[in-house]
Amino acid sequence: MKFNGIFAKIANYVTLPRDPELEIIGRLDQYWSQISKWMSSIKNIFTEKFFVLLSRRLPYQIFMRLPHFENLFPSINLSGRRRNFFSRLNRKMLGFSIEKHSHSHTWICKSRLEALFYLRNKQLIQELENCAQKLTDAIHQAKPAGRPIILAPMHMHSDLLATLVCARAVNGPVAVVTAHDDISAPTEDIEKLRKVGIEIERINPLERDSTRLLTTIRRLRKGEITLISFPDAPPEITHRVFGFSMRTLDTKLFEGAARIHSGIIELSRLSGAHTIFVCLRWTRHGFDIEILNVLAPNELVENLSLTIERSIRRYPDSWLFWHSPSLFSFNSSDRHFDENI
Repeated sequence: MKFNGIFAKIANYVTLPRDPELEIIGRLDQYWSQISKWMSSIKNIFTEKFFVLLSRRLPYQIFMRLPHFENLFPSINLSGRRRNFFSRLNRKMLGFSIEKHSHSHTWICKSRLEALFYLRNKQLIQELENCAQKLTDAIHQAKPAGRPIILAPMHMHSDLLATLVCARAVNGPVAVVTAHDDISAPTEDIEKLRKVGIEIERINPLERDSTRLLTTIRRLRKGEITLISFPDAPPEITHRVFGFSMRTLDTKLFEGAARIHSGIIELSRLSGAHTIFVCLRWTRHGFDIEILNVLAPNELVENLSLTIERSIRRYPDSWLFWHSPSLFSFNSSDRHFDENI
């Protein structure tokens, strides 16, 4: 392949009278170049389709057990080293056992799970469908007559998969309260989700214009939409990622002073919605979903932190935020509070 085109160049630039045999060699070289390009394209297509086929057919646990570059060479992965350091430190300070795998491994598994979902791994999708059906039944049992609901999944395994399970479980559109744009998708993907009964919109709590949020609260109050809000993100992470803090509630967590986001409390109070706390967990038989608690608006202030702590204590190795340097003990002197948020 290093000599592709060399005969054609000789045939084009030689000043002597053209040799018919040389012209034939040049044409053959051009044909060979074209054939090589076609073969390369066919190889790439075959490799890609073969990988996609394997990703769909094989059990997803096989891909979760594959080694990762960051695990093989942890010393050169600065981000992973930082996450693992604070994760071990926080777990040790709170009396948790050291996790079997590193915290960066938990995030690697999160990325692989989400990739396998987009590649439509059959086993994973079936397990998530089962989780959604279980959540649907629980919603019908727990939902008070005529009351709207807020679904509050925890950051276990994957926030994206938890969002999709919650959206699949309800009958109708859902709005996710998040400042991240991970839930955004191309138009064709949104249409595919709608065909299977999933219609998701994103509500950004950091937007200065509150018109959209107020409209969503009115729709929630009327039962036209279901809200999804994650209650367990440490305020320190929100502050570090976005540059300022949102409203928080002073409380106790793990027998110490703590601060947690209070947005879900305000949303429940304004809409009158009951909040159903759920957790995506992994068992020997695959993914399952657990209903942690169901709280009325007047019960959230007292029980929100207890519900968060109980879920983390029950599934510590699946929680995604152990790497937060201060966890929920966010220093108020570092908090640039904005009353307009």
